[in-house]
Amino acid sequence: MPTPHVFIVNTRTFPLHLEFQFAGTTPGKPQAQHIGLLADIARTRPGDPVLFYLQDYGFYGIFRIASEPLVEPPNGWLQAELGLPLIYRVRIEPDEIYPRPVTEWEAIDHLPLLSRDILWSLVYRKLKGERGCSYLFPHEFERMRRLLRAVNPNGPLKLIGIGRLTWQEGEIQWEQGVPARPYAGNLKSPLIQIDIRRGEKHLQAWMAWHIGRDPSLRELTGDPIWFANEVYAGMGMQRMDLLILEEMEGQRRFRVVELKARPGEARDAEQMRRYIWWLRDYVATTHDFIRPVWVVRKISREVRAAMEAVVREEGCEALEIWIWHPEGKRPHFERVT
Repeated sequence: MPTPHVFIVNTRTFPLHLEFQFAGTTPGKPQAQHIGLLADIARTRPGDPVLFYLQDYGFYGIFRIASEPLVEPPNGWLQAELGLPLIYRVRIEPDEIYPRPVTEWEAIDHLPLLSRDILWSLVYRKLKGERGCSYLFPHEFERMRRLLRAVNPNGPLKLIGIGRLTWQEGEIQWEQGVPARPYAGNLKSPLIQIDIRRGEKHLQAWMAWHIGRDPSLRELTGDPIWFANEVYAGMGMQRMDLLILEEMEGQRRFRVVELKARPGEARDAEQMRRYIWWLRDYVATTHDFIRPVWVVRKISREVRAAMEAVVREEGCEALEIWIWHPEGKRPHFERVT
């Protein structure tokens, strides 16, 4: 399935998101670029599901991404009304719009019987609290959909005829007969802000933008049905640079992709081991394959041997190592065989 996303909003911005049907992220203070936020929103694709999280109320949805990511200058359209420099945005459209939210207690604090059923992506995002556009695993999104349906027994809103979405008394409502105002923001692509010569964050943003779009990446990234960047893997806040899910004849493969703008080091092998442990404990099933992938500037025989030892000990698929370097505005990848 596509990657689901959660956008953080407040009581001032949420009505504007509903009426003009867009979502976005902010660095908190006026600035034209923030590469971490850009990497997050670069993972969005048209058709991806979207939930909104409104503090003190809960999770609202379900919407769908309806455009490629856009960049808006800090003094651009609707910034004054929003009260925040929402510099990276996507258009959205209604999908299953439920009036009542799933509260944070229902989604996160009311713990299920099994630890694997905890919505870890939301827990880690809450602990860290720095990302306005977060990912959800497919099974986490399906649980959120079930919770939304449970707290809205009358089903989603019926969006019939001309009207607009509003937020009143804690619920999303359909105001029929009042046309929504069209989105009139900037249509510039934030891809122009990515410079892979500036290190791992820019490489991650470039990869997030191109995965599934660039045929030349297919050998490295496979055929994703879901992927995310900066995937939390434990309370220590270690994060996988990229996690990619493939499906092949009824079986699944997780590609754990670690990006380095430096030569590979022996400590990287133990870092990957911890990622594998977390993935097996909380996400992957016993039938899923795990394939570690290192993308580095260069690697020694000793470091490669240490990495291969971890992969053998953990019973994963064969290790992939890719050497990369900037080639104009894009990276060039060469697989080590």
